[in-house]
Amino acid sequence: PPPLNRYFSALATGVCVSIANCPATFNFGFMHASNSRAKALVRNVYDFIIVSHSAAKELAATYEELSIALVMEKCLYSPPFYLCSNIKGVTEIADGHRIVADPNSDDQYNMTLTLCEGKDVEIIHAPYLATRNIFDSGQADFVVQREDEWKVRSSHSDQIRIEAQEEDAIRPAVMVNKNNYGMDMIVQKYLKEDIINASQQAVMLGMQNPAFY
Repeated sequence: PPPLNRYFSALATGVCVSIANCPATFNFGFMHASNSRAKALVRNVYDFIIVSHSAAKELAATYEELSIALVMEKCLYSPPFYLCSNIKGVTEIADGHRIVADPNSDDQYNMTLTLCEGKDVEIIHAPYLATRNIFDSGQADFVVQREDEWKVRSSHSDQIRIEAQEEDAIRPAVMVNKNNYGMDMIVQKYLKEDIINASQQAVMLGMQNPAFY
């Protein structure tokens, strides 16, 4: 994911530090929406991608070419989701409401569908980066966002912690293309959880500068 917040910046830094020990050269590409990254991996644009574990399980079921090479239980993909409400005092989605989401962002979209289940609502489709702007402009009553994303925005909206979130939604997983023989073993050998976690924590605490190469 693009290093547009401190969590993704810290994770990318940890990955770069860990994989620097590999004699092979890897190019980093940053792309929003986990499904977009998966489609690129299917085309062998990348050697591997990083998504949340929950998204990885769904993507592995969707694309037969892809598999999960590594789940980093000690690392953090990003903080939990919150439901942001534009309607003062209204903390639950009901019939007639509008909610914006990116169908290519598996975690956000699946969480949105779960919250809207059984309700007559309008789901506005938009790229992930545009969902918050659409929400802030008043075109949508609700948006699902991760904690760090709404905290840095000045908004009159209410934020409600979404309960019963899977641990998988906040843990990173590495996916590879099955046809790229041996890439899973390279990932498992050179992406070390302890190294990534140490760098991730150092960046989060301001003790280490982010590095993306």
